[in-house]
Amino acid sequence: MLTAGGAQHGSKFVGKWVNTTDPCDKIEITRNGQQFLIGKAPATYKDDGTLQARSPLDTITVTYIKESDTLDIAIAFGMQEYKRDHSSEGPISSSEFVGKWVSELGTTVDITRNGEQFLMFYTLPGVGFAKPETAQFTLIYKDGALLRMLGPRVNMRLTYASCSDTLHLDSGLFGSGSGFKRVK
Repeated sequence: MLTAGGAQHGSKFVGKWVNTTDPCDKIEITRNGQQFLIGKAPATYKDDGTLQARSPLDTITVTYIKESDTLDIAIAFGMQEYKRDHSSEGPISSSEFVGKWVSELGTTVDITRNGEQFLMFYTLPGVGFAKPETAQFTLIYKDGALLRMLGPRVNMRLTYASCSDTLHLDSGLFGSGSGFKRVK
């Protein structure tokens, strides 16, 4: 359906948005005809001018605020405000991974470049009488992540979140989603 000006209803929602209090919380709203997607969740444009989507816990309601060009998103745990994301953040550079990182539990990761590959030293802190233990891995950079390959399979994936300067390690060996902050 077209409005008097020729624009489709709901086009104001389409775009990339970032949470005004958490720059790592980003969403993208897209559309295909009359169907909208908030991330991967299907959403519907309602007669009251909002978008609505279902979540496992609740209905998500998205309201566009014209005066500030922001979105108010009401979900089960409250209201969040998002502004348009005008950042020109491109793909993560492989150099972003180089450095020393530490988890909340004291585990350290030290990543250095070795030609086209990377070396990662993963050190578990000593507990009680146990001495710290270090393992060394060779990684490759591909599609914005550092990967440890076992044959054709990815065994370990490290991703970098520039908005929080955090390294995320996903692996069956060390658990999934371990977060590390850069040591300054």
